Amino acid sequence: MSKKSSLTFMAFLLVAIPFLGVFARDTYAATSRVGIIKELTGTVEVKKSGGTKQFKAYKKMSLNEGDVLTVGPKSSAVLQFSNGSSEDDRVTAGAGSTLTFSKLTDRGGTTTKISLLSGTTWSEIKSIKSKDDAFTIETPTAIMGVRGTHLFATVDPLSGSTLTMVASGFANVAKKTNGSARPNGGNPTTTIYPTQQIIVDVQGSSQEMDDSVTFLDVDEIINHASPEVIEQFIRNKAQIDKENEELIKKKKADLESLLNRTPGLNVGSPEELDKLMKNVSNLIGALAKDAIDKGKLTAADIERLAKEAGTSIDLRNTELELSKLEQDKLNKEKEKLAELQKKKQEEAKKEKEKLNEQVQAALEAQRRAQEAANKAAESEIKKKALEEYERQLSELEKKRLEQDRQTNGEVVPSPTTGTGSGTGNGGSSAFYGIKYNIIGSGTANEWVKALPFGALQSDYSLEVPFGAIYAVVSPRLNATTTVSTVRYSEDGGESEMSYYATFDETMGGYIVPLIFEHTYIAISGIKADNSSVFVGVALTKRDQPEGLASSSQQYNELSGSGITWNPFEWEYGYGGIFGARVPSESTDLKWTLQLTGGAVKAVVKQITYSGSETEVLSPVTMMSNVETLFTISSKYDYFLVELFDANNHQVGHPIIYWLIDDDIVFGEDDHPFDLKDSSGNAVDYRLGNSESRGFQARVDASVNELRFYSAEGTDLTLEKAIVFEESDYNSDEYYPNNAGVITVPLTNESTSLMVEMKDIGGGSHYYDLIVHRYDLPQGVADWHLIDDLDEEMIWEQARNLPSGSPKRFVASVSGDSSWTDLHFDPTSGSELKLYDSYGELVKTFTAEEPEYRVEFNGNGYYRFKLMNGTKATEFVIERGFVSSQLDENEFLINQAGNERVTIPTYNYEGDDFEKGFAVVTDDIANPIMFALDSDFGDIELRTDNSAVHISEPDGDGYRTLNFSEPGTYDVSVEVHSPLDYSDATKYLLTVYYGSVPAAIDLTPSQIAYAGGTVNSVTYLGSYTYQINMTQGLTQNPFVDLTLSFSGTIKGFSSDDGMTASQAGAAYILYGVQAGASKSIYLTVENGTDIELPMYSFSKSASRCRKKVGEGELIP
Repeated sequence: MSKKSSLTFMAFLLVAIPFLGVFARDTYAATSRVGIIKELTGTVEVKKSGGTKQFKAYKKMSLNEGDVLTVGPKSSAVLQFSNGSSEDDRVTAGAGSTLTFSKLTDRGGTTTKISLLSGTTWSEIKSIKSKDDAFTIETPTAIMGVRGTHLFATVDPLSGSTLTMVASGFANVAKKTNGSARPNGGNPTTTIYPTQQIIVDVQGSSQEMDDSVTFLDVDEIINHASPEVIEQFIRNKAQIDKENEELIKKKKADLESLLNRTPGLNVGSPEELDKLMKNVSNLIGALAKDAIDKGKLTAADIERLAKEAGTSIDLRNTELELSKLEQDKLNKEKEKLAELQKKKQEEAKKEKEKLNEQVQAALEAQRRAQEAANKAAESEIKKKALEEYERQLSELEKKRLEQDRQTNGEVVPSPTTGTGSGTGNGGSSAFYGIKYNIIGSGTANEWVKALPFGALQSDYSLEVPFGAIYAVVSPRLNATTTVSTVRYSEDGGESEMSYYATFDETMGGYIVPLIFEHTYIAISGIKADNSSVFVGVALTKRDQPEGLASSSQQYNELSGSGITWNPFEWEYGYGGIFGARVPSESTDLKWTLQLTGGAVKAVVKQITYSGSETEVLSPVTMMSNVETLFTISSKYDYFLVELFDANNHQVGHPIIYWLIDDDIVFGEDDHPFDLKDSSGNAVDYRLGNSESRGFQARVDASVNELRFYSAEGTDLTLEKAIVFEESDYNSDEYYPNNAGVITVPLTNESTSLMVEMKDIGGGSHYYDLIVHRYDLPQGVADWHLIDDLDEEMIWEQARNLPSGSPKRFVASVSGDSSWTDLHFDPTSGSELKLYDSYGELVKTFTAEEPEYRVEFNGNGYYRFKLMNGTKATEFVIERGFVSSQLDENEFLINQAGNERVTIPTYNYEGDDFEKGFAVVTDDIANPIMFALDSDFGDIELRTDNSAVHISEPDGDGYRTLNFSEPGTYDVSVEVHSPLDYSDATKYLLTVYYGSVPAAIDLTPSQIAYAGGTVNSVTYLGSYTYQINMTQGLTQNPFVDLTLSFSGTIKGFSSDDGMTASQAGAAYILYGVQAGASKSIYLTVENGTDIELPMYSFSKSASRCRKKVGEGELIP
């Protein structure tokens, strides 16, 4: 739908708070626990408790309860918490982090509570000595009660979820419900131990905490960690290793005594103990290696840090061992996180677009008001100049002047009166730096050259006043270096929402609108020798106008009891302006300003807008803390406030305020402009579905330009059209010609635009439009696709289809849709027939009956073929999210009607394949029939082996695989996206065709059972074995480990790369290779809930898998 462009602003509180920080002392009172900034790099700021002003942080600065610490891009801070009586705790805050210190005390135990609002922390905790001590980290979704030493926590900027990892010690993690959480206090809670992590979802989602605990994800952790945080991993390695060695000793003692005294990380065998020892030993090395691979640290950095910390890291031994169950569980959590991130990205994108709409509206309102103020000021200057000129004339000269006026019109001399600092074009283009634009006192805005580049650096920082509107980057960095591109983003250069600055000759450089509190400017340049150079500028706007402490105001309103006065707050917007809405019947404003910083009075210039009438009122002087009455208009009121000291010198820069009638509505028109093609034919456009951005239109492939006209009957006029490249980074702008028409070229199959229009009040309105450029199928005059949610979808033409494929169109509908109507209007003389995916005729479209309803029975692809005579066109409707990920249950494989089981495999090589699967058959008389249970996309089967012949699919989707002789064959199963055929996921299918291995000869000596004795292993035929065991503990009866055994297999692991999946009451084991010795671990639970481990299986095998329970061997 069209975007509502209303003049609203972000809330902002104007309160000046004195600096509250104190310098750190060497000792502290017994009841005072204080945080100290031990180290910092880059930009770190602190907002003291109760205040609104950010202060630049410094080493040894104290942090108390209620303080807020903000770490800027490419920055870090190391915090130390001490009370003089316990060991110090340290927390490292990475780039982009915001923390508050909720509780710092030593009453009844050492208590530290930190709220991590965003970013990443690494904690080294030493103060937990008794049950009364507490160290907690709270995030928007979770709270961690740290009972150990080293913990990593990060708030994902996309999903809002919290990832917590323990390197040593342990942590109790509780999920927030209804905005609060307390470990072990009624909220969903779990405990994580070394090498474990948990991702806690956003509030309001259901989550089984124990099921969410997984093995740590090295890749995800390093993605979130800044280099400074990773450095702390290395510095703490020796202490982490020492603590984990103590854990291993305890686990070993538990294993030897058959008693599990140490909580967490169940270890049921020597092999499991070895695996745990290997993983905790390699933990920091694995993180370090991934940091090197991602370019966050170098190998030399790692070596230096380890040497400084008195330890070493062997980057050759960094492998972490996961069982298949652990890997599957981790993958499942990663998929959940990816889905949540995608959802949050879409929400953030919509919110960003809404904010941008408000920002642009505010900017335009400011521009219009400034133009009016400039005209008024110019008129006032001319008037004063004329009065001064006339004062100096004699009476005779005055008479002659009056005669000249009557004869020739008014003649006004041109006095050389100054009109402010700077020029509208920003001065010379060779200023080699950055300047900013701010509202000035004269007829033009002021330009301040704020940052000369000089000898080029890679990083600069710049602070600008509250009212700064633009920054302009000079076209050269120095005499020999030309700027090639300028990009800007909020907070940091790595933000996905970054924009290219445009070059403006009148401004004398690249324009960067200062719409954020913190803006990062990335400048790329080219030297005379064609080498590249990069300069980054971290720009911060001050958070309040100079000279103003506070503002209080009331508007009047007529009610049943008479006139009432209602207080309200100004809301802060872009460009140093404030605004508020008041009821349309309000006629007066009571306003009081409290001034500070030497300012003693304010001069207020008011301009009123009532319909098409504009009136510039006489300036009003307001004294500090004195209430002043203003009359306000029926639409808009603009106030320009200038502050002055006792010597009548201006303090700071002017401040703009807007009052707007609450009844004014912006941008509700659903047809704001008209469209025509290059031949003058009208082009229809309509609102897309809820997943699309604004309007959608389609034109024929021959149309090479689109023309925009202001629609009749609307007060909106065209301002410009912005065409975005597919990367969303580059854009081209097109402006109206003398007739008010904007012409936009069309060169791609799909073009994304944003159209800016103006209303009569000067407000900006923004409309998104996507233009699809392709021809309708032969025989189709028009088409529509509308679902039960009353949303109309746009067909997209499929890309990169194989040669000879019919034309295809794809549309996406919401997963909430129950049905959609296909509407095809046939051209004269055409007969359009629609066939479903089974080849059955379901509809013949006529002028009288042009619709066919598609009923949905779940998410997936719904395929149709439209025939016009012999001309075929494919149509695919994607309902909801359709995954391309296959598992063994999706394969339908049979021979002569006999189903063949598909099992996962892990013995394939190369990165081309997502997963591997296998099927085994000793039937060489019949071909294999292959299909998938659901439509995952376009399926292709390929093989390089000439002994295999693969047919095209039949009417039921089955392909026939013929093999010329027995053997082992590899077939690639490819799943292609219906919209973009080049987007494919590949799986390896290994077919054992008449090549089943012989049975394995198992003996009791090859199987050991910790709970008792294995008496015999009997081969029952058909690769089935019965294992007979004698119980070791009389109170725990145990029956044969076959399908009929009374115990339940609760867990599996292996120290030799074996994996397993559960099949009913049994486990299928994978990874037994010829000539290899393997060990397995099974945890068996019987009716008394006592777990008994059974372990140690070793055998030379021939690419087999052993099914424990049924004992079936499957190649």
